[in-house]
Amino acid sequence: MLVWTSVILHSIVVEVQAYFAIRLQPSQPALHARLVTAPEQEVAVVGDIHGCLRQYQRLVAALPANTVVVLAGDLVNKGPDSVGVVQHARCQGHLAIKGNHDAAAVRHWQQRQKNPAHRPDWAWVDELTAADVRWLDQLPLTLTLPTLNAIVVHAGLQPGLPLDRQDPIALLTMRNVVRPLVFQALDALTGSSTAHYRTSEHVHVGEPWVRTWYGPQTVIFGHDARRRLQWGVHYRGLDIGCCYHGALLGYLVRAQTCYRVKPTPEGWVVN
Repeated sequence: MLVWTSVILHSIVVEVQAYFAIRLQPSQPALHARLVTAPEQEVAVVGDIHGCLRQYQRLVAALPANTVVVLAGDLVNKGPDSVGVVQHARCQGHLAIKGNHDAAAVRHWQQRQKNPAHRPDWAWVDELTAADVRWLDQLPLTLTLPTLNAIVVHAGLQPGLPLDRQDPIALLTMRNVVRPLVFQALDALTGSSTAHYRTSEHVHVGEPWVRTWYGPQTVIFGHDARRRLQWGVHYRGLDIGCCYHGALLGYLVRAQTCYRVKPTPEGWVVN
């Protein structure tokens, strides 16, 4: 009994320390953007492209005319033409937010400028121009669409926190949230429900963050290809693994419908 009591107390202490460490340590301010559209303007959010330029071009070509295109991060890496995706997005004036692979591409480009032997698996970044890298580096972490009551982010949002309190790293990497044990215990004792969570990028730790997101804004995101298309009252998850399965998804925010493009032996299919 004494051993179990010690284990439980130690777990509570660890959770409390982690909770306050996250909230008391100053973090870099995240970069958040806003896009105010006309009442009739359609916006299409495109899931993780990961260097699949042909799918990207085919999907955008299938969208209704005059649609504003927003890329939900992870434009690069894994696929066959990451440089082409970046340069096409810049040339077309498409909007984008930063994903974890985009941030990694900037970091590895900078390192390889100093040491060409750094991370040979990222050698493709050498083909990016300095202007390409600046564009990737300056992408915002979120894009709020106030007219459409929506927010675009790459990975997710921590419930209960305003945008300026969100952890920038979590915005790029989170998949799940964890209720600290101490707050679970307090809820059980008081019969209340607190909104304190820690984030995790691991799908087997905690629960999907979307289960704890109750709006009022709809969050449109990518990053979580393992769970494929995710669709709930206040969330849309658009990463369906383009670099693995060949299909790329675009979501029309106003119409609340999806376009999917996929190569087949008979040619390109858009539905």
